Amino acid sequence: YQWFPQRTNRTPKLSAQIIPSAQTPIASAKVAEIITFGSPIQISRRFDEDTDLGDAIHAIFAAEFTHPNHPKRATTAERILKEFGCDQSVWLEDVLRAVDVFREDVEKKFKPKQILVEVPFSFRNPAGQLVSGFIDLLLETAQGWVVIDYKSFQGQKADWEAKALSYSGQLDCYRQALAAMNMKAESLWIYFALGGGLVRI
Repeated sequence: YQWFPQRTNRTPKLSAQIIPSAQTPIASAKVAEIITFGSPIQISRRFDEDTDLGDAIHAIFAAEFTHPNHPKRATTAERILKEFGCDQSVWLEDVLRAVDVFREDVEKKFKPKQILVEVPFSFRNPAGQLVSGFIDLLLETAQGWVVIDYKSFQGQKADWEAKALSYSGQLDCYRQALAAMNMKAESLWIYFALGGGLVRI
């Protein structure tokens, strides 16, 4: 007689694709360093987290690192703020000052040999899932690669640590992405642009 094989238990179906920003925090993650960095940006009204003002700041910072001190940078930054509906909620001068101080602090602290902006990546993890996304700021230093991810968190400095840890799963995706390209991740950071703080995870 031919008997049916023993029934096996189903395993959870994994997602075909992983979105870094949607990853849950890593329980073992810890904050290694918190420093005041850049210049705070004052806002007159609150925005939805990671939208509107956050997208505008991403675009303005990316433009500055791609074309430092461009003669039309003020006009460009003003246009970006208007397109995202943020021009009545933040001062253009505030934003430009924050960009300048942040870039100066980056160069002073990390002494980068190369600065890359909005770096795309795509790789498959050991489970065969596709992981893809963009790294906001990637710095090549003498010690290795430094990852900085911008966040438009509007909370207080006392909340920086807990908020930064909530992004540890996202940062780990970036670490894996660099490893897949044989690039050593020297450190992983969250930059709270509105508060002017840098947190290493």
